[in-house]
Amino acid sequence: MSSGAALRFAGRDTSVTGSNPTSTPSPDIQGLEDCHDLPLVKFKSHLYFEDKDNVSESEKALKQAKGSKIMMFKNGVSAGVAFSDLFEGTYFPAISLYKNTTVTANFGPKFHFPPKQIDFKPMSAAAEQAHIEYALADIVYHVENEDNIPDFL
Repeated sequence: MSSGAALRFAGRDTSVTGSNPTSTPSPDIQGLEDCHDLPLVKFKSHLYFEDKDNVSESEKALKQAKGSKIMMFKNGVSAGVAFSDLFEGTYFPAISLYKNTTVTANFGPKFHFPPKQIDFKPMSAAAEQAHIEYALADIVYHVENEDNIPDFL
């Protein structure tokens, strides 16, 4: 038996499917956040940009994406819509396990039972899209700050 989920936002060609509820990166470059101005923190031999979470402000700013939905599939056949009119944002794949449960995930690009009712992109395609978005964000940063970049870089 194979089960899966697809996340779809109306008006976007960003449907992603896999063995679990999945996500897709934002398709527009303008929405990319620039973290180069945030404080740099060293933690466990790794460097991170620190940013405060403003939960109450973030909850107030949530926008509902009319027509969005998460659809469930079993052996490539639709089992119906699990959630609809989702909030816009980033969704991450997650699996909840209980006791001695074992799960195998297949994020694509090849599926044993691909959904037949919808056009989709596998979750594995999101990694390539993320690389493109990060590269474009770096290019935009360097173009905007070309006069402020030190000579040693």
